[in-house]
Amino acid sequence: MTKTAREIGQSLFPAPGREKLMRDQGVLELLEGTPGASTRRSAEAIEDYARAAATGDTQAQYELAKLLVSRNTLSTENREAVKWLRKAAARDHAASEALLGLLYARGQGVHPNPERAVELFHTAALAGNADAQYHLGVAMEHGFGTPEDPHGALTWYRLAGAQGHVLSQLKVGKCYETGIGCRPDPVQAALWLRLAASQGYARSAGLRPPPPRAIRMPFSFLPPHCSAETVWSRTSPQLSH
Repeated sequence: MTKTAREIGQSLFPAPGREKLMRDQGVLELLEGTPGASTRRSAEAIEDYARAAATGDTQAQYELAKLLVSRNTLSTENREAVKWLRKAAARDHAASEALLGLLYARGQGVHPNPERAVELFHTAALAGNADAQYHLGVAMEHGFGTPEDPHGALTWYRLAGAQGHVLSQLKVGKCYETGIGCRPDPVQAALWLRLAASQGYARSAGLRPPPPRAIRMPFSFLPPHCSAETVWSRTSPQLSH
C-alpha cells in the first residue's frame, strides 16, 4: 500500500521537540517536588512570548511557535504555530524557516508539502542553521520533495555535524560505514561516530561510551573560504536560485 506524503514525512522527520520537552518537564518536576509546575510555566511563557510576538519580535514568534508545537498535537495550536512561523520566516529568521519546513514535511498544522519543506530547509541551511542542514540532508537522501542525491545529503550532514549536530554526526558516520553518497571509509566512520558518542549517543553509534574528555574534530571537511552556499551550488544545482 502506497504511503501518503504525510505518512512519509512523519516517518522521516520526528515530531519537533515533543520528547525532549516532556523529558525536561518530568525531570524538573521530580527535582522540585511540584507536579504540574512545568505546565503552568509553559502557559506563562506562551503568554509572555505572545505579547512580544505581537510587536513583531521574530525570536519571540519562533519561541512561541516552538512551545505550541511541542506541547501537544492539537491542530488548533499547530495552526497557530504555523501563523507565527510564517511571519518570522518572511523576515528571514532561519530557525523559523527550519521549523516551518518541518511542519510542512510532517503535514502538522498545514497541508503536507514536501517541495515547500525542502525550499525552507534550503534557505535556512544556507544561512547556517544546523537543524535545516540535517533535515535537508534527510530529504535529499530519501528523495523527499527533491531528487534523491546521497552525495548532496552527505555534504549537508557534514556541515551540520561540524556544528555539533549529533544526529548529523551519526548520519555521516553511517554514510561512511555503509558507503551512502561516498566510498566506504572505516576511519572516517569511526571518527564521526565517536563524535556522536561523545555527546551521549554511544548506543546509537554502536560504540561504548567514551571517557569524559572533549573530542575535537580531527580533520577539516571543507577547503578554506568554502561557504555553505558554494557547497550547495556545486552539489545540487537543481535547487539553486
